[in-house]
Amino acid sequence: MTCSAQAHRDDFIDETLVYETLEQGEIELEYGFDYGDRPEPSDKFTRHIFAIEYGLSERFMINGKLLVESGFDSALAEFRYRLFEEGEKPIDISFSTEFEVESVENDSDEYEVEPRLILSKDFEKLNFTLNLPLKIHFKSAPSEFIPAFALRYSWEEAFSIGTEVKYNTFKNEGSIIPQVWFSLPEHMLLKLGYSQGFDQNSESFMRFFLEKEF
Repeated sequence: MTCSAQAHRDDFIDETLVYETLEQGEIELEYGFDYGDRPEPSDKFTRHIFAIEYGLSERFMINGKLLVESGFDSALAEFRYRLFEEGEKPIDISFSTEFEVESVENDSDEYEVEPRLILSKDFEKLNFTLNLPLKIHFKSAPSEFIPAFALRYSWEEAFSIGTEVKYNTFKNEGSIIPQVWFSLPEHMLLKLGYSQGFDQNSESFMRFFLEKEF
């Protein structure tokens, strides 16, 4: 599998999901590590990300993810279904739903569901992806609309570059994340990126992601 095909199928390094899904019976294991800075509650932080993806059918997949930062941070299960085959329609369309539990202040948990529309378009080696997610909180917090836009260019078979931008319209905070993909032997993929917050988001971090396909 070439890097362009693999990177096209793999999600961006932050939260932008791609149109493609895993093939039926395919498994991907992922590990991510963040090193970053935020004003509150402390200057520096590290975060670990563990994920597993599984292709339930040719167009339907599930993704489980766990984030650990000084203990449990959040966990989610995401289900994604894509319509048609890639390129059959002018715009490639997928639908995703995430169910998430997140640790918040006072040692309590926040439960959320996040339906998402995924739109994708290729222009030869250049891909444009748009995510339109709505985060719905089970408790009293208002829903959050967090659109994300990303692009990726498959420079060579073993190398791709890209960036993603997301913005939370309720919290007035966003981030921009330039990133690169490197194809490795044994069906492995390395992704590196840097997230810089803007507007009300003062958090920044470096992210390392390693994926293994089975």
